[in-house]
Amino acid sequence: MSPEITFGPDAAETVLEQFGKTTDDEDYIIDEESEEREKSYYKEEEIHIEELGGLIDGSVGLVKDDFTEIHEYVKDKESDGDD
Repeated sequence: MSPEITFGPDAAETVLEQFGKTTDDEDYIIDEESEEREKSYYKEEEIHIEELGGLIDGSVGLVKDDFTEIHEYVKDKESDGDD
């Protein structure tokens, strides 16, 4: 089981940097190399730094701090435990 790390809004940019992400001039999360805006994992919407709800295990999938995205993430985590 991989560890879960919790961080607050003040640390979001620092955490993103560890995954090759940063923000543009409008504070949307972007890939440092391509400079393209990242999209949330489930809704595939551009994601603002203030909307960051978490990162997905084993990837750099971003989850919005949005009920439907968090719900989908929890459902996926529960189904992963059924293996």
